[in-house]
Amino acid sequence: MSTDTQAEQLETVTTALVFLFKSQSVLLDSVPQLGHIPRILKAMSARNNSFPKYALQITHQLSSSEVSACHILSHSGSGCRQMSADVSNVLTYWQVCVRSLASQESIGPMMVAMKARPDTVGIACEAMNNLFSKGQEELVAQALRHELIPYLLTLLAGVSIGHS
Repeated sequence: MSTDTQAEQLETVTTALVFLFKSQSVLLDSVPQLGHIPRILKAMSARNNSFPKYALQITHQLSSSEVSACHILSHSGSGCRQMSADVSNVLTYWQVCVRSLASQESIGPMMVAMKARPDTVGIACEAMNNLFSKGQEELVAQALRHELIPYLLTLLAGVSIGHS
């Protein structure tokens, strides 16, 4: 199978997975339980240049609670009490993903992916914003350990991001 065909398949599978999680947000809690988060984080450091991009797209979806809550709010035909329970359930599913990402080394791999694929900086920063806004102290410790703040300031200053 050619490299181009494999890259196309990877893109198709990733797009399908992201849309599946957007439409069926309750599936998010199965990702950590099935042990997929370490594999996703490992893919951010892969030699294949396509893997970091798609791993960040999936991580972005795992970190995003707003999409899930909005999906339920817009599609719920039930009363306020049921809607509140539905949103609570989605946030619980989402928190499982965030806690799993926080309990593992995730900031370092995300930075590696950003350096390998500068075109992913926007989605990676959005995913980090989603993660940091939920108060997981482990993520803050990782950010400090990996010197995320100086790296992001370098990006803001417009300095070229190369492999380090």
